[in-house]
Amino acid sequence: MIFFEYLQNASTEKVHSQFLGWLFSQGNLGISDYEKIKLLNILTNNSISDNEKILQVYTENQNIDILIKLDNQVVIIENKIKISQSINQLKKYEKEAENLYPNLENHSFVFLSLIDEKPKSDNWLKVTYKQFLTNGLFNLEYLDHHHRYIIKEYITNLSLLTDSIEAFIESPESMTNIFTLANKKKYEKIIPSNINKHEKYICRNNLETIAQKYLYQKIIEDVKNDFQLPIITETRGNALIDLKKPIDKSNDNIKVKTLSIAGFEYDFGIQIQSGSIKIQIELGYHKNGRPKKFDQKKKNIIDNYSEKIYNKINEISYKRNKLENEWIRFNKSKAKRSIYMSASKGIKFNDGQKFYRHNFFELRNVYLKEIKNCQYVIDQLSKVHF
Repeated sequence: MIFFEYLQNASTEKVHSQFLGWLFSQGNLGISDYEKIKLLNILTNNSISDNEKILQVYTENQNIDILIKLDNQVVIIENKIKISQSINQLKKYEKEAENLYPNLENHSFVFLSLIDEKPKSDNWLKVTYKQFLTNGLFNLEYLDHHHRYIIKEYITNLSLLTDSIEAFIESPESMTNIFTLANKKKYEKIIPSNINKHEKYICRNNLETIAQKYLYQKIIEDVKNDFQLPIITETRGNALIDLKKPIDKSNDNIKVKTLSIAGFEYDFGIQIQSGSIKIQIELGYHKNGRPKKFDQKKKNIIDNYSEKIYNKINEISYKRNKLENEWIRFNKSKAKRSIYMSASKGIKFNDGQKFYRHNFFELRNVYLKEIKNCQYVIDQLSKVHF
């Protein structure tokens, strides 16, 4: 096992942030200051002149992953090994950087992600770790100092990490352990010895959930703009697709589709986890992602109407797909302060195999077809007043 594998088992994202902070710092004697500026220009799209000097490097400063202060500017790096951008997170960091260094003319914001995640602010430059490797780290000229071995060790590990995630997305059906072992603790895992090196690396480093998240992020690329809050999250180690607040794009006045029950409005959502899909009706969220305030009246109403709504979902689905009782499970929240109900069903593939036995294109096509079906049901349901 590579040395950096041991470290990233503690906290994958923080290990990479701390290493990058050290890489650009004066404490790193393995490469010259000139090489450090070259690397920064890979990240900042050549916004730094060769005569600039790195004065200070901070990690985890004001929740900013990496902050690099130069003579005339500051570089802010948001490091995303996981997919977990929160609403307005990047805008918040922009304000913090401006408050910390109001006298510096230039602020460069870099969103460094494992596999091509788009930042939720146009002010941030998108750079992948693969690009950073290919255009920067692979081309370093080292000084004659033992720190060069630390950098080379890190590059070896990072290269294996990026290659493994990419290999999984290209061929998830060949790495089924990434699904079957995801909810197990490290000491519970029995990793087969005959699997390929990429699958073994992901399982050995507890990266199954991260790998699944990137797969799902890529799957929903074509439909995520149909929802105000498209979220990739997880429960018990397994990633899930959570598409909240579907948008009505039927006219120029874009608005969120809601369900009206006895004069109250409820939010819709679509959730996919593993081999099942749900249509959800819930109290919902504000545009910024914050949950709406609990209301006992709204809970009482949805509890009373939930079975009628479930039957209506099946009625609408039957008119579209001619399948009797297609939504086979009716889920009603038992929690006292939960305003929620859902209808769920298994996602079926033509060959009858489990979802993780299919390649990326088969997964994407079936998942997107199911999402479109849900969007149709939601559209029809939003026109009903209970």
